[in-house]
Amino acid sequence: MMDKKNEQGNQKLTAFMNDYSIWFSQVVRAAFYPDVAEKELSGPPRIDTIPEIIERIGSDSVLSRLKEMQGHLHQLAAQMISTPNIPKISDFDMFWQTYEGFSNQIQRIEKDSLLSDFGVDIKTGLRSSAVMIVELERELERRARRGQPFSIAILRIDDEELRTSEAALEKTSFAIGKTIRSFDDAYVSGDGEFIISLKHSDTNGGLRFVSRFNQALKFDLGADFTVSSCVAEPLPGDDVPSLLVNIRADLDSITGTGKGVTGQYEEISPLNRFLQKLEENPSEEEKKEDKI
Repeated sequence: MMDKKNEQGNQKLTAFMNDYSIWFSQVVRAAFYPDVAEKELSGPPRIDTIPEIIERIGSDSVLSRLKEMQGHLHQLAAQMISTPNIPKISDFDMFWQTYEGFSNQIQRIEKDSLLSDFGVDIKTGLRSSAVMIVELERELERRARRGQPFSIAILRIDDEELRTSEAALEKTSFAIGKTIRSFDDAYVSGDGEFIISLKHSDTNGGLRFVSRFNQALKFDLGADFTVSSCVAEPLPGDDVPSLLVNIRADLDSITGTGKGVTGQYEEISPLNRFLQKLEENPSEEEKKEDKI
């Protein structure tokens, strides 16, 4: 049974998001119908000023990200309202996506409370593997409904000895957090591997993220280790667990050519993938025949 403090926190969260639904409508009205709408919108309070919500969240890393997303959301709203013309569709899409991402993060708080880790990896502050598959499947379903692109990037620390190093994991997760957008998600999947859910991004967008990440890791943080990656754009109907297995297989092939490399996942049939594995790993009998 939920205790009284959690119940109060959930009530505050519900009221908070109801206020944001009203605010969202007011922003859209002000942006597209400026002659009949008020330009001065106060909006709901900052999330880090509501004690019940702070206590309900109970995680500094989650609160910090929500605060950052909220600030970015209000910045985008101010930019749309301040322009004398109707906003460009790209600007509105960015505002809408950020609002949707912020709302989804708030909704997760209640759902994640059933998990012992709150859906967050304690060491890195990123999302945990406990919620990864369900959330990736949900994003793929959203793509099928709306036709919006969606890509996945798998990042893996090259040096096997560093895959359990707290310092290496901390630098990698910090570089990820610094370079993903506020509405994207990043998961710690174990053994030095990270999976990134890049919403509203095709494969090229995924590759641009990897480029930003590598720049941050090497030049901003001065990391002396490398991370290789593989980017994929799932298609509606894909089985997410099977897709991740195949992306990992492509990542294994990519890392066979060097360290710190980036590749793009190629969708091939199960039969061709099986034949490809046979070519890469011939049987003992085939090896003997080759020698003859």
